[in-house]
Amino acid sequence: MRRLFLVLSALALALTACGGGGAEETPTVKAQSQTPSATPEPEVAPLTGEAVDDEDVLDRPVLAVKIDNAVPARPQAGLAAADVVYEEVVEGGSTRFIALYQSTASDSVGPVRSGRDVDAVLLPPYRPLFVISGAADPTYEVLRGAALKVREEGQPEDAFRRDGDRKRPYNLFVDVDRMFDVAAGDGLPAARPAWRFGPTRAGQAADGVDLRFSPSMPVRWTWDSSVERWRRQQVGAAHLDSAGEQVAFENVVILRVPVAEGGGVDAIGNRTQDITVTGSGDAMVLRDGKAISGVWRKESATDHFSFVTTTGVVLPLAPGRTWVELLPVGSPLAVDRPEATVTASATASPS
Repeated sequence: MRRLFLVLSALALALTACGGGGAEETPTVKAQSQTPSATPEPEVAPLTGEAVDDEDVLDRPVLAVKIDNAVPARPQAGLAAADVVYEEVVEGGSTRFIALYQSTASDSVGPVRSGRDVDAVLLPPYRPLFVISGAADPTYEVLRGAALKVREEGQPEDAFRRDGDRKRPYNLFVDVDRMFDVAAGDGLPAARPAWRFGPTRAGQAADGVDLRFSPSMPVRWTWDSSVERWRRQQVGAAHLDSAGEQVAFENVVILRVPVAEGGGVDAIGNRTQDITVTGSGDAMVLRDGKAISGVWRKESATDHFSFVTTTGVVLPLAPGRTWVELLPVGSPLAVDRPEATVTASATASPS
């Protein structure tokens, strides 16, 4: 009997293991994925690295406007609204600006003045619509050779105006909003990122920086921590726009570039200036209340400038607007530290 009982018990266990005997399966519960959906990265303006609310901005091309900085041209209109400004020395020791607009616009920018040869090397990577008042015939050829799309007064008529309160040639202004429509009609492509934006640990604290394009054109940038921008002064006074606001930018990039007398002269006999902006040289980036020494590189007219630290690490800019100073090699440059003033080397050391 004991043997029969053991056999029956073993048979019952076997039936249970095979799902027999009416036993119910325990349902299997699959774990649900708890991975949260990824938050999309915000869209940012290509020339500033700042988030944009209007996605249509991302489809805009770049509009470049040549603006005068001679005494009769001041105060300028719309300069403080530009995403990027280049400052270059011209004949007579004065300077002119190329203001680039993409994420913002203004209905009045100027005074608009004539183009220069160096613009044909600075602007091609932006693929912009370039607005000027005119140019010398040789410069027109240089601009055309760089495949730049150029517009001037009357092209179209409703985009330009003459200010009756100013004297010629310092009274021509352009409507950037209207010219964006013109650029779209010309089939110009949407802007592409120019530089890298982001944080950096490089640099030392700086209160201000003084530089001098010529004896008649000293410039100072002073850090304002209340707005986290560098405020601009020129010729010993705050640089105010036509609205009475001081020009202020998040980034100031100072590039040491070779400058030599050119072969032309202006209306009163001043020699033109030949500016070399390809190759490499010393650079200084001002951002976040710091001055960072580095090197600039630009391989060709179709390449953007790149910036690296003295150890070769890519140097990002702070999100925001950028002012680029094309400072002649050998011109004075001094940095005010919180506890001392440091004079930067006056000679470029290309690498």
